[in-house]
Amino acid sequence: MAAKLAGPPRSSASTIVKSKFALARELGCTHTLSARDDQLVTAVQELTSGGVDYAFEVSGNRGAMTIAFDFTRRSGEVVCMGLESLDARFVPPHSGGSRGKGYSGHFHGEWQCGR
Repeated sequence: MAAKLAGPPRSSASTIVKSKFALARELGCTHTLSARDDQLVTAVQELTSGGVDYAFEVSGNRGAMTIAFDFTRRSGEVVCMGLESLDARFVPPHSGGSRGKGYSGHFHGEWQCGR
């Protein structure tokens, strides 16, 4: 919904639950992609001429976080929310295509509005 209000020329959603695609389109996504697609990174890079400016990863899955870095363009921003368990750790990739990318995250609900 935020992307629809911000008015980008295109926005996309990726999920393993294909039944969510209709809702994503209703809320403003112009493209929906299966997160199970082996060619997801390539598809996103082709769709966006090199990668997204902003990636929001909200599943808390470390593999999905890494994929978000992979399809974000240089100088883009990756925002991750949550981790799969209380003892899980995630280290953003620091090699190859991850250079020049920003990273921020909010884990386990510690963020509070109005701070």
